[in-house]
Amino acid sequence: MRDRARTNQSSPATQEACDVDTPPVPDVAVQPSRVSVFLHEFFSRRTLSQFIRYVTIGMISFTIEISLLYVFTETVKLWYIYANSIAYIVVFWLIFLLNRFWAFRSKADFKKQMFMTAALFVINLCAQNAMMYLLTDICHVYYIISKVFSVGLVASWNFILYKKVIYT
Repeated sequence: MRDRARTNQSSPATQEACDVDTPPVPDVAVQPSRVSVFLHEFFSRRTLSQFIRYVTIGMISFTIEISLLYVFTETVKLWYIYANSIAYIVVFWLIFLLNRFWAFRSKADFKKQMFMTAALFVINLCAQNAMMYLLTDICHVYYIISKVFSVGLVASWNFILYKKVIYT
């Protein structure tokens, strides 16, 4: 018995039990999936800091945008869709410059980012106006409430597009 312990040998019965369906251990290191890499990066400190600055910019721009929408609709008597479009155009510059230089601290090509942000701006404006029209004229929701919902829709995809596509 002592000889077996010293030589690290096991009995034949133990050897047979160990040989049953033991899968081979791969020699290759497992690469993380793209999803796990994305999630790890998305929940990093840097991204959290960017997200907090993005939300701060969003709250400031939303306050200005909703105020302009109200003034243009109620005081100037513009149709709420026109008023929304003008307010969004005014706030666009604020959003672009603050996101570029403060939230994401990007040093990439200004013209390229400007073009991509402008393209996203057109998509966002169309989505906001369509949702506002649907909620206000079809569903009879007050236009300010419609604006809140439309901003929520647009903001939901903007952060990821800004982080992964525009301000990389």
